[in-house]
Amino acid sequence: MATYIALDGGGTKTLTVVFEETGHILYRSHTAGSNPLDIGPDASRQLLLGALRDAAAHASVPLDAVYCGAAGIVYYSGFFECNMC
Repeated sequence: MATYIALDGGGTKTLTVVFEETGHILYRSHTAGSNPLDIGPDASRQLLLGALRDAAAHASVPLDAVYCGAAGIVYYSGFFECNMC
């Protein structure tokens, strides 16, 4: 069964969900906001990567895809490259 991570980083909160293709949620996380315009690009990158690593650790099978939407990223084009996946 396919397993995915969805990560939504915004100004007030960062939500991360690990879920199966059926929609069954395996893990959910709610952490601080990660908008680089609010907290700076370095702190934002660390928060987003930390949330992604935490979610990946809770996936019991290899992931099929990771989806991410993050506020403020367009202003830091190229700064948020992820070689982890």
